[in-house]
Amino acid sequence: MLVFRCYDRITGNLSQPNAIICGVLCEAESFRTLKDWQVLRLLNELAGTVKPSADTDAEPTAAPAGKIEILTKAEALLREDLPSLDLPFRQPELELLGIVVGIGQTTLLPTSTS
Repeated sequence: MLVFRCYDRITGNLSQPNAIICGVLCEAESFRTLKDWQVLRLLNELAGTVKPSADTDAEPTAAPAGKIEILTKAEALLREDLPSLDLPFRQPELELLGIVVGIGQTTLLPTSTS
């Protein structure tokens, strides 16, 4: 899952939020945009599967390097789907916040992005 911060390049409207979180879920070769609540739900599911570390646990191994094409495709899809997310921004811009690995395909998210 790639997590993005969406914000407005045009400032001045104090009543709108500064930024909104959104994401793209990459499962094999399919990509799906996620609203903020869907990103939070997936992160909560992942957190529920993580056990507390003990002093005797081995150091975590780093995730293998990914392909830049995944980031490119995810960002392009999210930019394309921004109107369907109904954001309050006139000139939306995206910033990658992070990439979360370990989110399986057995999530409880609905398959629609609306």
